[in-house]
Amino acid sequence: MIEEENLTISISRQCEILGVPRSSFYYKPVEKDDSDIKTMNLIDEVYTKCQLRVENVKLKYKHVLK
Repeated sequence: MIEEENLTISISRQCEILGVPRSSFYYKPVEKDDSDIKTMNLIDEVYTKCQLRVENVKLKYKHVLK
């Protein structure tokens, strides 16, 4: 674990030792609001429906070649 209070080993060096990019150490996740979640759910729903249609379609060999 990276110790911010450690004065003998810099954060940069601690990240290097652990094999963790410094950007990962400083990253703070952004909260998603309700509209983002609704949009992602809608996209997922549409994508899932399209995938089901594609899986049910049988393609002939010559159609795949075109």
